[in-house]
Amino acid sequence: MFTPRSATARHIRFHALRHPDRTALIDGAEAFTYADLDQRIAAAVRLLAVRGIGHGQIAGIHVRRFCVEWPLVIACQELGIITLSYPPNESAPEIPHFLDHFISDRPATSADGVATHEISEIDLLAPSAPAIDVLPDLRPEEPIRLLVTSGTTGTPKLIPLSNHALATRFQRSLWGTGLSPSTRFLMTYPLSVSTCFRVAHAVAWVGGTVILKLGQSVIESIEEHQPTVMVGLPSALRRLLDALPPDFRKPPSLSMRTLGAPVPPPVRRELLERLATEVVETYGTNETGVVAEVDERRIATVVPGADAEVVDDSGRSLSAGEPGRLRVRTADMASGYYGAREATARMFTDGWFYPGDLERFSLSRDHTRRPKSSVRTRPS
Repeated sequence: MFTPRSATARHIRFHALRHPDRTALIDGAEAFTYADLDQRIAAAVRLLAVRGIGHGQIAGIHVRRFCVEWPLVIACQELGIITLSYPPNESAPEIPHFLDHFISDRPATSADGVATHEISEIDLLAPSAPAIDVLPDLRPEEPIRLLVTSGTTGTPKLIPLSNHALATRFQRSLWGTGLSPSTRFLMTYPLSVSTCFRVAHAVAWVGGTVILKLGQSVIESIEEHQPTVMVGLPSALRRLLDALPPDFRKPPSLSMRTLGAPVPPPVRRELLERLATEVVETYGTNETGVVAEVDERRIATVVPGADAEVVDDSGRSLSAGEPGRLRVRTADMASGYYGAREATARMFTDGWFYPGDLERFSLSRDHTRRPKSSVRTRPS
């Protein structure tokens, strides 16, 4: 069996050796141990190599079952293959020209210059490919993952993350989150959503359990699995609260982490009353990862590994309370957009990222009321 080199595969191998029967993931009605997941990753590495999918190439992955997609993604990390995940419920995604390969568990329409591969769960269970003794070197600066974003630019963009940035993003996800081997992360979005991708990998690092029940209602999944961590958009959480039955029993320990938009105070209060024991609202972008945590007063405290400051149009740092342009940087920040030089030059400057939709923020340095590095949001 090959010796893993990528960060997540190494953590999974560790747990497979130390706690082989511990549950790593639950996909629908099936549970898979860390030993199962480790074996599937090894099988996927062999299978991808035999299919001619290799180092430095870009592969789109469109697979319905999480227990197939996740091992494939991690195997690609082992081989230095750049991955782009597609939502599993998307019936026939358009295959872009920049892909070298398109991997799916259903027949796919071929595209010019893109090799298509149909890979099923059976291929991972009974691989006929020989073992691979030598794997390509993984360089920290090489891209390994493509994220899709449009929130800060107004139009869809691809963000390449390097091996170093991706591993650092997973590592930063562990800070202050309380993730542990007893963590049960209920995914309500697929791996194509970058926050779920990040948290799922972080949970695997600590030996917890990732749960994906796309065919089951969220309420049923909560009642069945009693998750300790969830991620949700405020609008989706509002709908979830509205759907809770009167006899719903609040989980004993559930950290609800929000993304994508501010959490209205009534929603935050009701989440704490009826569903969650903790609500963690974060500010960040796909380009930078998490930058700050936001409290109920709309004060966002910058997290370790991130910097934020408010500047004027010339780039001069402003005094406390002065409105201006927010710029941020993190240890896991991307260096630009894929194939979009103008957008890269506009948004990434001198090691900083400028999220243009945050011009109404101001930096506060009131030591008596809040930590030194915090960002206060002003009403629109």
